[in-house]
Order: sequence, then C-alpha cells, then structure tokens
Amino acid sequence: MSPPFAHTASAAALTVPLVADLTYDRVKDLPRLLRMWPSDVLKLGEEDRGPLVERLRLMLRDERRRGVNRHWSYNLTRHAALLRAYRAESSALSRQKPANAGLARTPRLRRTPRHDNGAHAGAPSVDTDNRAWGDRLPAATALAQ
Repeated sequence: MSPPFAHTASAAALTVPLVADLTYDRVKDLPRLLRMWPSDVLKLGEEDRGPLVERLRLMLRDERRRGVNRHWSYNLTRHAALLRAYRAESSALSRQKPANAGLARTPRLRRTPRHDNGAHAGAPSVDTDNRAWGDRLPAATALAQ
C-alpha cells in the first residue's frame, strides 16, 4: 500500500531528512553564535583562537546552566551549535604549534605530603608551640585582672 500523500506534489515537502547538517563552518556559524559581523570573523587569525575558545567555553557553560535550570531561554539547537564550535576550535587550537615549543616547560607544583594527623609536612603542629596559653591570649589575661 502506498503512503497517504504519495499522489500529491507535496509528498517531497513532508519528508524529513534523517541526517541533519552537523558540519561546522567557521564563517557561517561564528557570527551567529558570538554576535559578530562576518567580516570580523574573517579577520580572526591563529593568535585569536585561544581567546575565542575561552569565550566559547564560557558561553557553553552559561547555556548548559540554563538547560540544567530549565530556563525559558534555553535553546537546544544553540547548545549543540556551541558544542560543535567549541570542539572544532579547541581541536584546531591543540593542533596549532605552541609559541614556546623550544622552551622548557615549568614543572607543576605538587602538594606537600600529609602526616597521619592530617597536617601538612611543612606546617608546624600544635605541639611545637612552647608558649603558655596566657602568653598567647593577652586579652584573656587582661580580663582576668
């Protein structure tokens, strides 16, 4: 049996494509997402990609917060477009050669190990203080007199 609208000319208009266009086009998508002029997007260089990724990250965080809170202005299409743009721009940023590729990286700071009582190894413990309580609290001795 044929579909009910197969004989009409509008049958092609009623079909919905199964796969949406999920490609990211920087010139087409960024002006709409970031509220910039298309000519400004064309002027963006490779050195502007870091701040652009940070801006997209903050906008994505705000859109995610609106979705979690069920805010009336949340838009799933905008959220998906922001996520596509963020992923594309951050992957392009990671492929980009770092400016200080020849320089040695600074080592990461590590936390000092903790003792069994939970205090840091470099921090003085309570027992190392040799003063009496009256010496530590001059206001208390003044009140007692």
